[in-house]
Amino acid sequence: MRKLKFILAICFPVALSAQTNDIPEWFKKEIEVRTGEWITSNADYQNENEPYQSYGMTWTPGPGGKSITGTLYGILDGKKTVPFWEFKTFYHPAEKKVYAYQFGIAGVVGMGEFLPGTMDQTFYHLNGTVERHGHKAEDKGGEHITESFDVDIQGVWTMRRKYTWKRVK
Repeated sequence: MRKLKFILAICFPVALSAQTNDIPEWFKKEIEVRTGEWITSNADYQNENEPYQSYGMTWTPGPGGKSITGTLYGILDGKKTVPFWEFKTFYHPAEKKVYAYQFGIAGVVGMGEFLPGTMDQTFYHLNGTVERHGHKAEDKGGEHITESFDVDIQGVWTMRRKYTWKRVK
């Protein structure tokens, strides 16, 4: 570790000396807890347009453990599909906020602030439409429970879905 810090100090002295603070403790914990592979049943929402029996998410810490990257995929007949979404959650040092960005298979981009247990994102579609969604999450007894919401123009959150994720790796 000492050798790595020495190499970084030689190669990136300004970046290293500017690091007087760290990411928030709650976000460090989020990265630690979320890292791994998670699966949830889709039985309550499965239909002919959404045939997946389950969904899976895989989360990996970014460089230095200061961000986290994830993917969301379907599970159909026991096999993983291609990823539907890619996620990047990171701390913005100048704004002192955590942001969650996501990129969908259909070209949709979602962006918003991530707070402990809550995320509020705006989604931009290739056809020019924009929509807002909220997410709430809670860790309970080794499970990760998520709720997603539509958010209307007045800021009212209306529940869409609820999933209970279980760690598999």
